[in-house]
This record gives sequence, C-alpha cells and structure tokens, in this order.
Amino acid sequence: IFGDNDYIQTPTDKEVWDRSITFAKSLITHYKDKKGFIIGFGLDEKGNFVYRGDECFELAWCGQNILYCRMLVEDYIRFGHEDSLAQALEILDTRVKYATAESGLLAAQLSSSDNLNEASADTCNMGYGAYEYIRVYELLKKIGIDKPEYLQAAKGLCDFFCEHYSEEYGFGKQWRLDGVCLDENGAIGAFVIPALAALYKVTGEQKYLDMAEKSMEFY
Repeated sequence: IFGDNDYIQTPTDKEVWDRSITFAKSLITHYKDKKGFIIGFGLDEKGNFVYRGDECFELAWCGQNILYCRMLVEDYIRFGHEDSLAQALEILDTRVKYATAESGLLAAQLSSSDNLNEASADTCNMGYGAYEYIRVYELLKKIGIDKPEYLQAAKGLCDFFCEHYSEEYGFGKQWRLDGVCLDENGAIGAFVIPALAALYKVTGEQKYLDMAEKSMEFY
C-alpha cells in the first residue's frame, strides 16, 4: 500500500488515549432529561457512517455506558480532567437512580426507565453492566469517592440471579425487569459470572463465589 519512502507517524499512547476519550465524550447526549452515551455509529441510506439517532443508551455490550464512565474516571486520575469525572458521576448517578428495577435487575436501555416493570433486558447487558459497576466503584474508592449505590446495583443483580439460578437453563437469556424470565435459552447468561466473581472479591461473601463456580460448570 505504501511506497518505500512513505512514513507513517505512530501516535503516542497519550494521543491514542486522548482521541479515545474525545470520541467517548462525543457520544454523550440526553434521553429526555437523562444523560448517557448513545451507541455510536450506524449507516444511513447512502451507506455513510452517521451517529445513530435511536437513543440507544445501552448499559453494556455494544453501548458500554458504565465502561465509558470508568474510562472517564481513569482520565481524571491520569490527567486531572475534572470534566471527565463530573460527566462520569452524573451519568452513573442517573443510571443507578432511574434504571435499577425493584427486582434488582438492571435496565439495558435508559429509555426503559419510563416503565421499568414493563421493560425487559438481556443477561449479557445486565451481567456485563454489573461487573463494570463493581470496577468503577473500586476505582472511585481509591481516590476517596465512596459510591456504595454503584456496588449495591451490582449486588442487587447478583442476589437476584443467585436466587433465580436454574439447573435447566442457568441464568436465562431475557428477563422482564419485574423478575419474569422471557427467554430461557442461550449462553449469554455466562456474562453474570464475572460480576459474581468480582463481587466475591469485594465483599468476601461466599455465596457469590459458590454461584460463580456452579454456573461456570453449567455454561
């Protein structure tokens, strides 16, 4: 592709980091009065990449709202960017307040907060999201910011799945947020396992390790 005399300047680690954070921040917008990260790019009718306008403020998986927040906290720790910390805390606080169901399950989409009991979520998003809640909780605590509600969000989810584990279908695939399993099939329930293991590490509660081991064997 390139001739012998062509030269490509490799970006530094700092430049790669800054560009990534800039991109993450470009995804921040609002669903009604609630802030989050849209899911990113899609294709328009001409095949061009455009920002998706479907208000898909996804917890984890493709949308990675909690992971993005953890990266913004990391940006503050590394480089002192206070706006990164402020944005992360606002989005995390919003998510915990409006997208955590009474059952302990976590809404995959922020729009589900309009009617949590009627909404549903997949175990991939919920498990991965709970894992990231634990990680960002630990990261914030290292810098003197205690957010027990983030840990509680993960704990609520893990408690639910400890109580609803099935010998036939494990953690299932899709749940209505009031606690009814809508789809038992599939392997994505395995995404709950890292959250269980991480929660055991933080709390020392044996039931989370026991369930992590049991479900690991199942999947």
